[in-house]
Amino acid sequence: MTDKPILGAALTLKGITQHRDWLLEKQRDLEIQDLHSAEVLDGDWRPVAERLRALLDGHTGRVGLHGPFWGFKIDSHDPEIRAVVRRRLLQGLEACAAVGATQMVVHSPTPPGTTPTSTPSPAPASSRSSACT
Repeated sequence: MTDKPILGAALTLKGITQHRDWLLEKQRDLEIQDLHSAEVLDGDWRPVAERLRALLDGHTGRVGLHGPFWGFKIDSHDPEIRAVVRRRLLQGLEACAAVGATQMVVHSPTPPGTTPTSTPSPAPASSRSSACT
């Protein structure tokens, strides 16, 4: 008989606080959801990181951090936009180190329903809306 996989979770600080015992029970993998917005990364996020790190004391499962993604296109052709993206991703990696994460989730620039060499699939007619009513 094979062992069943162990469910991990993507949680905010509030969720980690609420489900800490459950996370530690089976050393579940965790993706932290608190340190990805520009407002947080440009502010004083270190106390949040310290609180997260303290909550995860004793946790030996894998820890990742959801990286920044709001407000930019990771594969922009504009060098000024790329500079902002680079800065945000580096801020995310800094936050990873601060919470003890070993990985950061970064969204692919490939739109849903496509591969890097295809075009998007059209939405079903029932889900399309008209701009004119």
